[in-house]
Amino acid sequence: VALPHGRFQVSIAAPDQPGLFAVLAGVLALHDLNILSAEVLTWKRPAGWSGGPIAVDVFVVQEPGEGLYLEDLWQRIRRAISYALTGKLSLDYRLEQKRTSPLALAPSAPKGRRKVRVDSESSDFYTLVEVAAPDRLGLLYDLASALSGLGLILHLARIATSAGRIHDTFYVRGEDGLKITDPERAEEIRKALLASAK
Repeated sequence: VALPHGRFQVSIAAPDQPGLFAVLAGVLALHDLNILSAEVLTWKRPAGWSGGPIAVDVFVVQEPGEGLYLEDLWQRIRRAISYALTGKLSLDYRLEQKRTSPLALAPSAPKGRRKVRVDSESSDFYTLVEVAAPDRLGLLYDLASALSGLGLILHLARIATSAGRIHDTFYVRGEDGLKITDPERAEEIRKALLASAK
């Protein structure tokens, strides 16, 4: 959906599965779509419906570069999501190729501190993982992959990019469905996200 000021809204609904949000963010980055904001919502299907939880991910991205046929671009993105979810496309490899390519644009984000806060007090139901860092290609994919690799279940994400910096908040629970209350686990999450934000 085209939005004012050269932006597009990309909405994706799919059966929820571990790492889904990371895959979606990685595919958009791979296709040079700069993610300005994102929200992910997850809920159980209503009684009587078959299947597991549904995730709805809504991304606002910068307008694709000139000369791109939008319908072809969306088709390539749909195909890449399917391939990534079925193991036919390695996002880690492809994004690293893109970052190290001689054609890659130099990072434009201003240098700045990286901050990660793990907060289990502000919400009765979720642990909030807040990340502030300079933006770069594939950063949201790396952060979401780290959360998934730590066994955290993402229930809601609020992603914002402004002046070359990201300000992201992830609402998560552990695999047991509970908030993270162990200080050592919280510190492990903080350190892992700091490493991913480099």
